[in-house]
Amino acid sequence: MNHFQMGLINYDFPDDSELNDIKIVEFYIDGKPLIELLGDCRHLGNICNDLDFCDLSQRNYISQLLGQKSFTNGLASTRLVLYSCHCACDHCGVFSTEIIVGDQTVEWKLIAWEYTEYQTVFEPAINLTFSKTQYFKAIKQYCEQTGIAL
Repeated sequence: MNHFQMGLINYDFPDDSELNDIKIVEFYIDGKPLIELLGDCRHLGNICNDLDFCDLSQRNYISQLLGQKSFTNGLASTRLVLYSCHCACDHCGVFSTEIIVGDQTVEWKLIAWEYTEYQTVFEPAINLTFSKTQYFKAIKQYCEQTGIAL
């Protein structure tokens, strides 16, 4: 079983980008940032998701993380976007996953790079399994810390 946490980290844009440094959401898997498990593609600008936007987007995203709702992303799939471009456009390519909530576990299946409609690269794909209790508790703690109302 994997251990899941969420938190805000500082993100420093390259000096030549003319963008201000920001705080971004990071997912921690077994104590390590998820982006490290995916090959650290942040240099491509994949740094955000809907938790970085308005209250409605945040609540919808949390609902997806909890397996309560599914929404179609900008690439016409119902996969949850874990990281998208800083411009918030899914068409730049995203890291996404399918979330399956069972009685005892939550699975992130086939975490992969999705880059055009109906085109997802699953090699190498990563699958993670979390204790449902621990996973839900970590999301609740993140929401309490950041003021997201459920």
